[in-house]
Amino acid sequence: MKKTIFTFLVIALSINMFAATITSNAVTGNWNDAATWVGAVVPSSTDDVVLVAGSVITLTANADCKTITYPITGAASTTITLAGFTLTSTGTINVAAPLGNTTTNLLDVGTGIVTCGGLTINGNSTTARVGKVDITSGTVTVNGTMDMSGNSNELQKIVNVGAGGTLVLNGVISGARSVLNFNATSTVKYMYNGDQSMFTYKANDPGISYGNLVVGG
Repeated sequence: MKKTIFTFLVIALSINMFAATITSNAVTGNWNDAATWVGAVVPSSTDDVVLVAGSVITLTANADCKTITYPITGAASTTITLAGFTLTSTGTINVAAPLGNTTTNLLDVGTGIVTCGGLTINGNSTTARVGKVDITSGTVTVNGTMDMSGNSNELQKIVNVGAGGTLVLNGVISGARSVLNFNATSTVKYMYNGDQSMFTYKANDPGISYGNLVVGG
């Protein structure tokens, strides 16, 4: 028993030792390019990724990390573009609102695939400071909480699911009032095994039109 506990502690300590916070440079670059990241270290599956304002980062291969945090300081838009690849985050992807007016922090899923432990999308009450997730024909799977409760300005929190796109919600939803655009051929799946709110209200609109709606769990 003592040997088992000791082995577990060694493994846990080893994981923590290799986990790090990886910060982007304010550049246009590729995720797997060392020049994109401070210290020339490409993020791994145990790392917390912090984006700085003005980063425009494109996947050129599948990528993994622990969490992703978009900037709330700086006056420039920040974007991650999947370009058809898969981005896996075991923790939360936080698409925070930018600081500058008429700027957007964007998770551009496109035709790619995102799997994350949680997804937070926030806007800012000041003019056009937007947090946005765009899914064209790709898929986003949220295994934990989808949180859109921050900030009172619903118009600055945007989720677009295009033709053939899929949003899978395996956890609870917090703050469902925002701009939600679901294409007639898109799919939204509510799969939490318990009480789960649904998107029923679109900002400046009394209701939401779904394409394909799946409720299970």
